[in-house]
Amino acid sequence: MRTLIVVLMLMSAALAAAAEPVGYAVGPTACGLVVTGKEGVDAETLTGAGLSVAYAIAEEVSLRAVGSRLTHQDLDDITVTGIDGHLQLGSHFLDDGWRRWVSFGFFTDIWTSPAASFTVQGLSAGLGAGYAWSKVQIDVQASVRSPESTHSRLQELGMAAERTPFLGQVTLSWRI
Repeated sequence: MRTLIVVLMLMSAALAAAAEPVGYAVGPTACGLVVTGKEGVDAETLTGAGLSVAYAIAEEVSLRAVGSRLTHQDLDDITVTGIDGHLQLGSHFLDDGWRRWVSFGFFTDIWTSPAASFTVQGLSAGLGAGYAWSKVQIDVQASVRSPESTHSRLQELGMAAERTPFLGQVTLSWRI
């Protein structure tokens, strides 16, 4: 009888541990940065990949950081290496199933070309949605970045100013 009680206690402890919410998620990210301009001015498009690390603090609050390297679609010698950090406010960050959020954060990008190299920093805000299974999740996020920090710097690369940068990310993460 004692053995049965001990076995049942161990099994219930194992089940309780297995049912604990998953807080961390790490995985690759596909990124696209589009810098739009006034009508008649072509958009600048950069694409690439990165690594995402997220931590769900609570069911409604999560932190996410993404490091990425992007290359200009038309001019291969223009690259952007950056990091984004976001506070995400939404739902179901710890559970399996559908999730959605708004995010507020910052970005730091290092733009590099043969002619110049400079850093652009600023604030960003976005929307996101995703779906989580027990060990894997997929997330999609779109954010707008503060344009003021980008205007003068893009002129250094010979691009038209008065542009607004938008970032899109698709992430496949392993939940740990």
